[in-house]
Amino acid sequence: MFIGNWRHRPNRDAAKWLIQEVWPLVRKDLPDALLNVYGANQTPEDAALHDVSIGAQVQGYCRSVPAAMQRHLLLVAPLRYGAGVKGKVLEALQHGLVVVTTAVGIEGIASAESFPGYVATAQDPAEFASVVVQALQDQQRWEAGEWFLWLIRC
Repeated sequence: MFIGNWRHRPNRDAAKWLIQEVWPLVRKDLPDALLNVYGANQTPEDAALHDVSIGAQVQGYCRSVPAAMQRHLLLVAPLRYGAGVKGKVLEALQHGLVVVTTAVGIEGIASAESFPGYVATAQDPAEFASVVVQALQDQQRWEAGEWFLWLIRC
């Protein structure tokens, strides 16, 4: 899943890049993988990114972030710019999701070496997609609950 207010430019950029550039590459390796994109304030242009052929579903406003997160295994936050601590990353970890993000996504949270999720580059869609595929296939890691344990230690 991805979540972010469409009005915030870094979120809109990340969602568009994820759907248009990254997700088609994920689907080449995992043809049944689905991406749910949640976010308030979407425009008709944002809604038009919904693409059943690649399993990208633009869901719109999310009434309950915890409920949505409980239905997913993975948060993908391919943030290419922005500032400050990313609430979506911390909330995903709190709910036990595996997180794939960028160096921008972990700013103020952890270093790339100590972050319990996956940190990929936001420059190369193929590399980012490869990391998403790796995370989706790493069942042992997300079943171990190490994401939540990392939060407790912080």
